[in-house]
Amino acid sequence: MDSGQSASIGDGRYVFERRVGVGGCGAVYLAYDTVLNRWVAIKQIVTDDGISDPFLEARQLASLQHPNIVTIYDFFRSEGQTFVVMEYISGQNINELSEPMALDFFATFARQCLEALGAAHAIGLVHRDIKPANIMLAATPSGGFQAKLLDFGLAKVMSEPSQQTMDHSGAITGSIHTISPEQLNRLPMDQRSDLYSLGCVFYKALTFQFPFQGDDVPSLIAAHLQHDFTPLSKARPDLPIALAAWVEKLFDFNKDDRPQSASEALQGLEPSTKTPSPNKRPDLRGKPSLANPLTSPTPPPPKKNKPNPPAEVDESPTSKATPFHRSQNFVIAMAAVIAVCTTLTILALTGNFGGVTSRPSPFAKKEKPTPTPAEKTSFKSTDRGEIKDKAGKQITVTGVIDRLEHGEKSRYLVFAESDPRSGVMVSYDPAKTEISEWMLKRKFVGQKVRANGTVQLDGSRLLLEISSMDDLTLHADESPASK
Repeated sequence: MDSGQSASIGDGRYVFERRVGVGGCGAVYLAYDTVLNRWVAIKQIVTDDGISDPFLEARQLASLQHPNIVTIYDFFRSEGQTFVVMEYISGQNINELSEPMALDFFATFARQCLEALGAAHAIGLVHRDIKPANIMLAATPSGGFQAKLLDFGLAKVMSEPSQQTMDHSGAITGSIHTISPEQLNRLPMDQRSDLYSLGCVFYKALTFQFPFQGDDVPSLIAAHLQHDFTPLSKARPDLPIALAAWVEKLFDFNKDDRPQSASEALQGLEPSTKTPSPNKRPDLRGKPSLANPLTSPTPPPPKKNKPNPPAEVDESPTSKATPFHRSQNFVIAMAAVIAVCTTLTILALTGNFGGVTSRPSPFAKKEKPTPTPAEKTSFKSTDRGEIKDKAGKQITVTGVIDRLEHGEKSRYLVFAESDPRSGVMVSYDPAKTEISEWMLKRKFVGQKVRANGTVQLDGSRLLLEISSMDDLTLHADESPASK
């Protein structure tokens, strides 16, 4: 399917926006679900590789509702091809981290990954292709993050260990940096093979390099089979020794020496992460959806100073005088304070301070100051001159959208009141933004719209560049009753 063409499947329900990736089992597209009004990821499955029945896998995954595994929404065949509709994850994968994970971040990340694998293994589903690109980090509304295990495209439902699957060309399926020795030797696989691959990913997340290195595929295979790697304690000497040993045990050469299940691996995780790590949390770069998703750990409350011991009090009868708050002088002083406060309150309300220039009452209605040209940020689409003076700045423009036009690289929403050759129009780059043309035409063309964006000069035209659908809202004129 051409990623540039406007197409739909599922009787028009899913409108393709663009292709976002290509994997060993097929292409992945960003699409819009016009029934439930949400973005989805649609994977076009290649079914002639002899791996397994994708419908069987999809049914198994659809029944598996887990917060750390991508959710399957739908699957169907269309024009002889198989499609799986999945939850669209806006985030970044482990390959896109800008620095190695610190201990506290890693502990949460590892726990979520193992819980996801444990849930899949419980129904007999082995992933078979765990690698950094198949684990996403997505921001949560609380400011934390959520690991999501993706792409069970190479998974195979099995109740017993199975032989390593080969594709139609005879090549071994799996990722060479994280593939287990039993996969390379075409020996029976089980859930411990997933733990081997996940251990390689954990090593990568902590060091920014894979445990097994090589200049080419044969040398990488040899490193796996000879179990030749740099100890994690040497690559990251700041980590607890117990954690380094725990990670290395996951990718032990012998399956019987690895944890026998994800739950067993989880039991060893917490004790191995007791020692605090001096490293800060990694900076997740690249995508606005993860802008500053993680905050620094909450510092411990300050220690309270030990209070001074109370002063000794002479309890002899001669020292017991009448307390001041019960004395007559205290009553007189409080009456004077109340009188002064009452007088000042009356003067403030009336504005009369005895010949002194009166100030306006604090309860008087304040007139909203008229913004100066430099402060003004909201304009009509016909205010061309004022908008031009705001080049490079972010403003809001209101007007009726007449139509959607296609440019060589950009799309343009043309205001009805503007000259199409020199007027103001909203623009966006479809290669950089997740904006659906179908939604633009349906929701905004012919409507009065408030657009928020950055002013750019393009010859005689004034462009208001937007970055997402959130920058466009329908404008409701105020009714006389609301004024």
